[in-house]
Amino acid sequence: MIEGFHRIIDQYVGTQVSHIFLNVNYQRTAYASEVWESYWDVPDPEADTTEWPRYAWLVHETGVDPYAVCIARCRQRGFSPWLSVRMNDTHYSDERAKMSALWWNHPEYRLSGAGMPHNGFNFNIPEVRYHYLALVRELLERYDADGIELDWTRFPWYFKPGEEEEGCRKLTQFMRECRQLTDQAAVQRGHPVGIAARIPAVPDFALGLGMDGVTWAREGLVDILILASVWRPSDTDQPIEEWRRRIGSAKRPFILAACTDLWIQGTPGGLLMMNDIESMRGFTAAMLDRGADQIYLFNHFHHGTFYRTYELPDGRKVVKNDYHDLLSQAAQLSTVIDKPRRHVVT
Repeated sequence: MIEGFHRIIDQYVGTQVSHIFLNVNYQRTAYASEVWESYWDVPDPEADTTEWPRYAWLVHETGVDPYAVCIARCRQRGFSPWLSVRMNDTHYSDERAKMSALWWNHPEYRLSGAGMPHNGFNFNIPEVRYHYLALVRELLERYDADGIELDWTRFPWYFKPGEEEEGCRKLTQFMRECRQLTDQAAVQRGHPVGIAARIPAVPDFALGLGMDGVTWAREGLVDILILASVWRPSDTDQPIEEWRRRIGSAKRPFILAACTDLWIQGTPGGLLMMNDIESMRGFTAAMLDRGADQIYLFNHFHHGTFYRTYELPDGRKVVKNDYHDLLSQAAQLSTVIDKPRRHVVT
């Protein structure tokens, strides 16, 4: 069991990967939390815990904590381990066993009605913010990670129409409270404990949804600001230089990371394609040239996703897996600039 988790981390040895982000939740946790329901906190785990949550439950039943194991292995292998919190995920909202009791028991806490793209939590409600702050506090107390990622793009709707400006102030205050918790954890752990925030890649779009990444960076509330698409397609034209201009000076040094998902699409409703090694090189070259510090890969966690079929000049087709090449090239301009690359406008 433990050896299997070691192999997950070891697959990145010898590549350009520097940080590994371990997701802990959707609306429940994949570890035995004392402040949230886990996926096996159901009347009959044997019957009610299904699909991928079942694997989390089976691991728990062995007494292994996969996050503790992976954090320790990251340190052994020279990677920086972070824990990632999805801040308003509504995957499986029609399945009671996968949603939180807070969501089921308090429909008045949800976003709903015309114009709302999902029915997640309304973060203008104090109880909702307390709910997520409790999870951040527990993670920092339970695990010796290098930081906490707050993934605000899963999913990036937090307020009802017309309430975004008020909500923006509350999210910034939430970030300040998280910074206090990470600063306390740093003292207790004896090493820096950071905050990463993943937000929409266009400054005005993020701000209009309540995520004031400019202020978060200026106030020193983030150590890594991750610019991302909402989901698909990936945003290949992120205005890195505009973020730099708006932020100006910051209280703490921070990393500006450009994030790509697996998907690219040229036009709305057009063909949806997978990123491959050439489009990834194009993304890396463009983002680093425009001033990004790092490249962040989202959903790139499994080599099985990266089998590609290529047609040779003579018409023959070959199947190749680009995963190791991608991980070994995508973080540095020097390793993509002299190789074939494709710049996709999405």
